[in-house]
Amino acid sequence: MKENTIVTACDKSYLWGAYILVASLRLGGCKDKIHVLVDGFSESDRGLLMQFNDVKVIGVSEKSHKCMAMQKPDAILTANTELVTWIDSDCMILGDISKYLRNSRDEFQIRVRGTCEMNEQYKRFYCSSDNVGEVPEYILRAWSADVGELHHPRMKKTIVNNCFVLNQDHMPFIKKWKSQMNKVLSSDIQLVDSRNKNYFMSDESVLSSMFAFSYDAPEVGGFMLDKDPSAYLVHFSLKPKPWQGWNINSYKNFDSLMNLLKEVKLHGLALPHVPYSLREQNKKICFADAYIYRYVRFIKGCLNII
Repeated sequence: MKENTIVTACDKSYLWGAYILVASLRLGGCKDKIHVLVDGFSESDRGLLMQFNDVKVIGVSEKSHKCMAMQKPDAILTANTELVTWIDSDCMILGDISKYLRNSRDEFQIRVRGTCEMNEQYKRFYCSSDNVGEVPEYILRAWSADVGELHHPRMKKTIVNNCFVLNQDHMPFIKKWKSQMNKVLSSDIQLVDSRNKNYFMSDESVLSSMFAFSYDAPEVGGFMLDKDPSAYLVHFSLKPKPWQGWNINSYKNFDSLMNLLKEVKLHGLALPHVPYSLREQNKKICFADAYIYRYVRFIKGCLNII
């Protein structure tokens, strides 16, 4: 079996996220090495992650004002195994995903958005002449100019880079991704930044531009962590994160996360300070909070339209 390293990165505000990811991997049965690139962690914070087997916590090499998402390449480049898996630090794993991280060919295993999802992502940016379900043409033109290689896109959809699997042959492409981010993203860009329409999804937009216009972009392989109901990835993509509160989408995983924390305690493992939203006795109130949060967002959206 090919050796694999699972890599993530986060700052202090995502301590609980990294903890949930590491705990769910280990208690789900995954024995792959884990590297966590961190910024602002204390020694006790590091210890919470390192109490799980074969977890290496690595501090950022130098203080950076860039969001941690832009440091994904640095985290990936710490791994020297044949395969490397990136997983965002706001994810939880249910079951043992190990076998789905072993791609049979030399593909870059990553999920490509479908037409409906593309429409949702770009509906604010479409012009009347654009094809709904694809990247708007003016953005494709900007990507082509910025990458400076291909003139016609290899793909017109975007990728989702909360989780992907690559091998050592892809490392030059990862280094190129880092260089391209430094070239086209400002130092103060946020994870989602609508000020920059071409790259409003920051690191993800840049990676999508490279899959579209780089000569040496690897072949995209099928994403496997949303196929098996007994072994899959949960991405807490929307705010608030579970350790901050719950939204309607994430709340469906409330019981799964509570079961994970129960198992952690059964193994005698230490937890970070448990916030209000991660206490099982608050389940009903968290459900109410999730609906209130959705209602408040809806009202704010209406006000913005007006």
